[in-house]
Amino acid sequence: MKNSIRLTAMFLLLGTGAFANVPGRKIIPATFSTEVAIKGLGSGIGVNISVAENLTTRPFVTIVDDRNNIIYNGLLSSEEGTNKSFNLSDLESGDYAVSVVWNNHEVKKVVHIYQDETQKKYVIN
Repeated sequence: MKNSIRLTAMFLLLGTGAFANVPGRKIIPATFSTEVAIKGLGSGIGVNISVAENLTTRPFVTIVDDRNNIIYNGLLSSEEGTNKSFNLSDLESGDYAVSVVWNNHEVKKVVHIYQDETQKKYVIN
């Protein structure tokens, strides 16, 4: 019961935010950025988000599955430094969108997790 109330409140908050768009402010999608990078983990299934040290605003990270269920969303804190890793090995096979938004810019990558004959693998597009 508590989880359904939390989820409902979260979706209402996110839905309200969609209508609170400030005129003149537009998120500019970027396929390449020198300020923020999304790369795969070398030793497991997941992503590492690297942020330039001179970034003036804290980036907002969102990970969503292919059914628009939010896996993670939140600001990167200054205590976490310039790198944050997300382990995605417990997720089911499918596509997951990883998005980082800062200063009206956005970098987005899709992580495709799939099951090979012997093990789980992933590809980042």
